[in-house]
Amino acid sequence: MEGACEPCHPGTVKASTENAACSACPAMYFQDQSGRNACDSCGVASVPAPDHARCVCQPGHYEKDEANSLADCAPCPADTFQPAYNESSCTPCPPHKRSVRSTELEAECHCERGWHEEESLGPCVSCADNKYKDYVSHGDFDDCAA
Repeated sequence: MEGACEPCHPGTVKASTENAACSACPAMYFQDQSGRNACDSCGVASVPAPDHARCVCQPGHYEKDEANSLADCAPCPADTFQPAYNESSCTPCPPHKRSVRSTELEAECHCERGWHEEESLGPCVSCADNKYKDYVSHGDFDDCAA
């Protein structure tokens, strides 16, 4: 009987001990060991890697402990972003830009008070004389009161 005693590779399982074929773990599940008959679910803010043999962190998060197959994901801290899966750190927002929460998009990094973005994803420029901006966003400057 071919396949009856062969263990399944990581990322796959056998539904029974009979001569069944190995099948991939279903969506949102993984298996990091050979010869198993059940898959485990990934943790919060993580998804299975394409081979379903481990979990990886979703964009907007980073992996705190890369040695663990069940990804230990944390949200990116303020003033950072992470657009990719399976990263061990977050990228700082560009100069004079801030983010207030975990984000996966650089576009969520907004110019800080006193600075303005003239074009989308462009650099922040400082306020001109007699202008001000008292909030963090992509908004325009306001005129100073006379």
